[in-house]
Amino acid sequence: MDPTSCYQIILELIETHDYPEARTYAVILHNWLTNRGFYPDGYELERVDHVLAALLKPACAPNAIRTRFQSITCYDCDAGQDISSVKQAIDEGWTEIVGDEDLTATSHLGTCPICRMRQDQELLM
Repeated sequence: MDPTSCYQIILELIETHDYPEARTYAVILHNWLTNRGFYPDGYELERVDHVLAALLKPACAPNAIRTRFQSITCYDCDAGQDISSVKQAIDEGWTEIVGDEDLTATSHLGTCPICRMRQDQELLM
Protein backbone atom coordinates (compact mmCIF):
# COMPACT_ATOMS: atom_id res chain seq x y z
CA MET A 1 0.00 0.00 0.00
CA ASP A 2 1.17 3.50 -0.78
CA PRO A 3 2.35 5.10 2.51
CA THR A 4 0.64 8.41 1.70
CA SER A 5 -2.72 6.71 1.12
CA CYS A 6 -2.23 4.60 4.22
CA TYR A 7 -1.51 7.66 6.37
CA GLN A 8 -4.52 9.51 4.95
CA ILE A 9 -6.70 6.52 5.87
CA ILE A 10 -5.26 6.60 9.38
CA LEU A 11 -6.13 10.29 9.76
CA GLU A 12 -9.68 9.70 8.49
CA LEU A 13 -10.16 6.81 10.92
CA ILE A 14 -8.92 8.95 13.82
CA GLU A 15 -11.44 11.64 12.87
CA THR A 16 -14.26 9.06 13.03
CA HIS A 17 -12.77 7.58 16.24
CA ASP A 18 -12.39 4.11 14.68
CA TYR A 19 -9.27 3.36 16.70
CA PRO A 20 -9.08 -0.40 16.11
CA GLU A 21 -9.04 0.10 12.35
CA ALA A 22 -6.68 3.08 12.62
CA ARG A 23 -4.33 0.90 14.66
CA THR A 24 -4.42 -1.79 11.94
CA TYR A 25 -3.29 0.72 9.33
CA ALA A 26 -0.75 2.19 11.78
CA VAL A 27 0.85 -1.26 12.09
CA ILE A 28 1.03 -1.53 8.30
CA LEU A 29 2.65 1.90 7.93
CA HIS A 30 4.98 1.31 10.88
CA ASN A 31 6.17 -1.98 9.35
CA TRP A 32 6.69 -0.23 6.01
CA LEU A 33 8.81 2.49 7.63
CA THR A 34 10.72 -0.01 9.78
CA ASN A 35 11.70 -1.88 6.61
CA ARG A 36 13.23 1.29 5.13
CA GLY A 37 10.14 2.44 3.28
CA PHE A 38 9.69 6.14 2.56
CA TYR A 39 7.45 8.46 4.60
CA PRO A 40 4.10 9.73 3.31
CA ASP A 41 4.51 12.64 0.91
CA GLY A 42 3.46 16.07 2.17
CA TYR A 43 3.52 15.26 5.90
CA GLU A 44 6.07 16.19 8.55
CA LEU A 45 8.12 13.17 9.63
CA GLU A 46 7.81 14.06 13.32
CA ARG A 47 4.02 14.36 13.04
CA VAL A 48 3.73 10.96 11.33
CA ASP A 49 5.92 9.39 14.02
CA HIS A 50 3.84 11.05 16.76
CA VAL A 51 0.52 9.80 15.32
CA LEU A 52 1.88 6.27 14.90
CA ALA A 53 3.29 6.23 18.44
CA ALA A 54 -0.05 7.39 19.87
CA LEU A 55 -1.93 4.64 18.02
CA LEU A 56 0.52 1.85 18.70
CA LYS A 57 1.01 2.30 22.43
CA PRO A 58 -0.93 -0.18 24.59
CA ALA A 59 -4.27 0.90 26.04
CA CYS A 60 -3.19 -0.02 29.55
CA ALA A 61 -0.12 -0.61 31.65
CA PRO A 62 0.51 -4.20 32.81
CA ASN A 63 -0.36 -3.27 36.40
CA ALA A 64 -3.88 -2.30 35.26
CA ILE A 65 -4.66 -5.92 34.46
CA ARG A 66 -3.19 -7.24 37.71
CA THR A 67 -4.96 -4.73 39.97
CA ARG A 68 -8.38 -5.86 41.23
CA PHE A 69 -10.98 -3.67 39.53
CA GLN A 70 -13.29 -1.56 41.68
CA SER A 71 -13.78 1.51 39.51
CA ILE A 72 -12.08 3.75 36.98
CA THR A 73 -11.84 7.52 36.80
CA CYS A 74 -10.64 9.70 33.94
CA TYR A 75 -7.51 11.79 34.49
CA ASP A 76 -9.24 14.89 33.06
CA CYS A 77 -12.92 14.54 33.99
CA ASP A 78 -15.13 12.47 36.29
CA ALA A 79 -16.15 9.84 33.69
CA GLY A 80 -16.04 6.15 34.53
CA GLN A 81 -19.00 5.47 36.80
CA ASP A 82 -20.62 3.16 34.22
CA ILE A 83 -17.50 1.01 33.63
CA SER A 84 -17.39 -2.37 35.38
CA SER A 85 -14.06 -3.84 34.21
CA VAL A 86 -10.73 -3.01 32.57
CA LYS A 87 -11.85 -4.99 29.51
CA GLN A 88 -14.99 -2.86 29.19
CA ALA A 89 -12.91 0.31 29.52
CA ILE A 90 -10.54 -0.81 26.74
CA ASP A 91 -13.45 -1.91 24.53
CA GLU A 92 -15.09 1.49 24.96
CA GLY A 93 -11.93 3.35 23.95
CA TRP A 94 -10.23 4.23 27.24
CA THR A 95 -6.43 4.59 27.07
CA GLU A 96 -3.48 5.20 29.39
CA ILE A 97 -5.11 2.94 31.99
CA VAL A 98 -3.15 2.24 35.16
CA GLY A 99 -4.13 0.37 38.29
CA ASP A 100 -3.04 1.14 41.81
CA GLU A 101 -4.10 -0.68 44.95
CA ASP A 102 -3.09 2.39 46.99
CA LEU A 103 -5.62 4.74 45.38
CA THR A 104 -8.39 5.59 47.81
CA ALA A 105 -11.31 6.68 45.62
CA THR A 106 -10.76 4.38 42.63
CA SER A 107 -8.69 1.35 41.64
CA HIS A 108 -7.86 2.56 38.12
CA LEU A 109 -7.13 5.80 36.28
CA GLY A 110 -7.23 6.38 32.53
CA THR A 111 -8.23 8.67 29.70
CA CYS A 112 -11.91 8.36 28.74
CA PRO A 113 -13.06 8.35 25.08
CA ILE A 114 -14.34 11.95 25.25
CA CYS A 115 -11.04 13.30 26.57
CA ARG A 116 -9.23 11.09 24.08
CA MET A 117 -11.25 12.73 21.26
CA ARG A 118 -10.05 16.13 22.49
CA GLN A 119 -6.48 14.87 22.51
CA ASP A 120 -6.94 13.46 18.99
CA GLN A 121 -8.20 16.80 17.73
CA GLU A 122 -5.05 18.41 19.12
CA LEU A 123 -3.00 15.62 17.54
CA LEU A 124 -4.51 16.29 14.10
CA MET A 125 -3.87 20.06 14.23
